[in-house]
Amino acid sequence: MSQIRKAHSVEIIEKRLRDCESETAPDVMELVGLHDELSRVERKWREKAEGRHQPANSRTVRPLADAAAMNARADRLTRLIDARLRKPIDHAPEAALLKTVADQLKAREPLPVENAG
Repeated sequence: MSQIRKAHSVEIIEKRLRDCESETAPDVMELVGLHDELSRVERKWREKAEGRHQPANSRTVRPLADAAAMNARADRLTRLIDARLRKPIDHAPEAALLKTVADQLKAREPLPVENAG
């Protein structure tokens, strides 16, 4: 029987969040990239929870990630972006993009914790 391989996306997101939290002014594009990655993982979580994500090999089905932890990561990213927006950003397009990402995070529907497996 094959062993289920652990997904590393969540670990990478955690490390990148910690790195950004330790900086006084994280790079705008790093924050945008983090949002993209977190959104991708969250989309896959929702598809899997709804039964729309069917892996080719049923022996490799991973359990759902902890929904509360996923929601907490989105909250951490929101706080990082809000803090970064309070500091000067040299390029107007980057500032506008970060503001758009902040708005998307604030409008985000949290993952349902009761469906976590």
